[in-house]
Amino acid sequence: MQIARQQGDRNLFGGDRCLLDRAIGKLPSGANREGDRGQISGSIGSIVQTQHLLAQLVSYWKMDDAGGSPTLIDSVGSNNLAGQSGTTGNPVAGMINNAQYFTGAGYWGIGSNASLRTTGDFTWSCWARLDDIAAAGHIIFAKGDAAAVPPWDYLLLWSKGTPSVMQFQVDGTHNVQVAAGSDGAWHNFICWYDSVAGTANIVVDNGAVISAPSGHDDTIGNFFVAAAISTASPFFQWVGAIDELGFWKRVLNPVERTALFNKTPLSGFLP
Repeated sequence: MQIARQQGDRNLFGGDRCLLDRAIGKLPSGANREGDRGQISGSIGSIVQTQHLLAQLVSYWKMDDAGGSPTLIDSVGSNNLAGQSGTTGNPVAGMINNAQYFTGAGYWGIGSNASLRTTGDFTWSCWARLDDIAAAGHIIFAKGDAAAVPPWDYLLLWSKGTPSVMQFQVDGTHNVQVAAGSDGAWHNFICWYDSVAGTANIVVDNGAVISAPSGHDDTIGNFFVAAAISTASPFFQWVGAIDELGFWKRVLNPVERTALFNKTPLSGFLP
């Protein structure tokens, strides 16, 4: 399976040379084609790699929705999120355009469906800023119900402790965690389940990959942003901002993770 992934990456990136040759062919007569080839190659390589981010991208929430909006729009799929308990859009300046701000009282959700259920590899990415470290925990996203058995398909939360940690969980008993998120600053969180390795993984701000052995549960629980649910009651509601939340049904490679962290190359290559 890992070999198949690598071969797929080579095929998707293999168009680089064709794009480069077409660009070189459009250079003015007498231009330094070999020198320009090197400069253009780097730019086109970046473009091709960033375009790869569209592969198996299931849902992407830009969080640019207007104030008062009852819906957070999924710019890729059909998983528009509905405000729960009267929650409406609350935009603030984000990492790319706007983000949505959460006060600890509102959250968003959608019912379980096939596109959000997982039976193999998957990746989540987002930017988030936590503005409250007094509570025991805060959820960025969660699918499932704490009262169910098993409880979760996946969740990402900040958990207060010594040290406080960001924790990614893909079954009811295992998690991977890293000390991060307690400084009131924006951070990029990318987390994934690797079905080949049997691991849950997390990267913060394009740093080291932290991995832990994990199984994986596939429940019929609903999906929520900025809270988790226990028998229809929200808990650990997020206080702070969330931006650029994306969901892929595959493992992203290091180049793609770096592109997400760098932000700028994404303009025009994510919906």
